[in-house]
Amino acid sequence: MAKAMPMPRRRQSAVPPVCLSRVRRLWFSFFSLFSFFPFSFPKKSHPIQTDLSGFILWVFWKKYAILIDIPIKQKGGIAMHDSSIIDLHCHSTASDGTYAPKEVAALAQKIGLSAIALTDHDTIDGLAEFQAAGNALGIEAIAGIEFAALWEHFHRPEIHIVGLGFDPAHPVLKGRMETIRSSRDIRNRRMCERLSSIGLHLTLDEVAANAGGEIITRAHFANILLEKGYIKKKADAFTRYISPGLPGYVEREFLSPALCIETIKAAGGAAVLAHPTLYELDVAQLEILCRELIPYGLDGIECQYSTYTPEQTKEITVLAKRLGLLPSGGSDFHGKNKPDIYLGSGKNNLAIPYAFWENLKKRTRR
Repeated sequence: MAKAMPMPRRRQSAVPPVCLSRVRRLWFSFFSLFSFFPFSFPKKSHPIQTDLSGFILWVFWKKYAILIDIPIKQKGGIAMHDSSIIDLHCHSTASDGTYAPKEVAALAQKIGLSAIALTDHDTIDGLAEFQAAGNALGIEAIAGIEFAALWEHFHRPEIHIVGLGFDPAHPVLKGRMETIRSSRDIRNRRMCERLSSIGLHLTLDEVAANAGGEIITRAHFANILLEKGYIKKKADAFTRYISPGLPGYVEREFLSPALCIETIKAAGGAAVLAHPTLYELDVAQLEILCRELIPYGLDGIECQYSTYTPEQTKEITVLAKRLGLLPSGGSDFHGKNKPDIYLGSGKNNLAIPYAFWENLKKRTRR
């Protein structure tokens, strides 16, 4: 029987990783000073001479050196330090994030990332602003997108394919964007009609204004329902009205996974399967999915992600190696829409090496 992938244990941190890094620097300074005054157990009370301060410093070094700008050799032979950390999955106001594209680039530069990919849902509208800001700030700003697709097997899960390093001006990609936009417009009108029919009166203009002229998602519908007092908290919109099977939900038209990958590859990018643990597939089913997508040009899979458990990270990394897929990773940062997920570090559990992008970049044609 196939082994089911364990569900992630969510743990929220109230302290941003930048603040944690400062605290750890202070502790490191303290232990460095402390190490000059070795403490040993007396010979009469213990037969083994133990430099306790040195041991504490060694433990601290092994655990936190990556966060204090000191290179440390990780398993797998990758030398990592702050300047080598990247994020290959995040969102802006161009889809359902709360930071403008240029603000995402600025935040990445502020926290010391060396490269970042903006992967908004089904849109490339924010990339020009994002890459211009990245160039001005001296950070590698990677063109990205997160396509949604429907896999017609098992329970027909919605899966996401991230594209990285493509040409945003490629005609095949631009044509696909127009098709998606038209499909979303039809769906958004129907959702407004359904919600109004059950007494939740809102207009498409109101939702579009909340989206700021960018692509409209269900999160924007939730914002309007909250503003109008129809719900007490944003999550209520999804649990009561705008999720599958609920009265305000309208099924959207999805691209096939193959078409998503082919579009990314046509534009010269690398195609990555995003956050596979979210699809409610066991390991064997996930392998079937990957093997189906590889012939179409799937290049990688997200081996690091904010909600993965250590066991899931290991399982997906092993699967990637077995199938010849390149590892990728990202926080899935959305700003205030996912307040417990930080850019670059996720739930304080990520340290994605630049080597991930270095290898994926070889699969691009730019």
